[in-house]
Amino acid sequence: MTTTTCAEKYSLSPVPLRVSGHDWSVLTAIYNDDVNIAVGRQLLDAPGLSGVVSALLNHSQTPSLRMSGSPQQCYDAIIRDLPQVSSLAVLAETVKLLAEAFTTLFDLDKVGLRIDRLQRAMCPRFHVDHVPVRLLWTLSGPATEWLPEQALDRSQLRGAGEPCTDTNMIQQLKAGDIALIKGEAWEGNEGRGLVHRSPALLLDEQRLVLTMDFA
Repeated sequence: MTTTTCAEKYSLSPVPLRVSGHDWSVLTAIYNDDVNIAVGRQLLDAPGLSGVVSALLNHSQTPSLRMSGSPQQCYDAIIRDLPQVSSLAVLAETVKLLAEAFTTLFDLDKVGLRIDRLQRAMCPRFHVDHVPVRLLWTLSGPATEWLPEQALDRSQLRGAGEPCTDTNMIQQLKAGDIALIKGEAWEGNEGRGLVHRSPALLLDEQRLVLTMDFA
């Protein structure tokens, strides 16, 4: 019997590694010590989801949500607190599914959920997150940029300098990607958290972004 290694099953980049794939199991690779970012490509594409996202991007009320709770409470908060656009339940059900996957993967009872419509870069400088793991899902617009380890000088993260001077080395997620990124608080990952930033936006460009954290 042969065993398929992480490197054989998924596409990898130099240590610390990026792992990407088109099925939910790719997200479990975040438990590997040498993996700093696990990306599920286009895992969520519910019928009608793009229409809900478009309606939220164009609504006069800014869609914004910050809460902590169970997957069902995430569903309820979206229905209750986001602008009442058509088929909002499609988004709520999709986020509930994602929260169920997140809580199952990390053995949690609840998640910290954040949804924002952004018209400027929220975190324009490269940085690391001081959390164990963060889930990023850009529903629309330019997605998060990040740096592979061999492209950066971590000492510059503490000052005014740039941790990477070669813009060709900057990597970028795509809208629709589900990404798990390790932060500094993951056990054994101190000093190795994924370096990333929000992308710059063009005039009149918008993003709709969801994040999940341990709660």
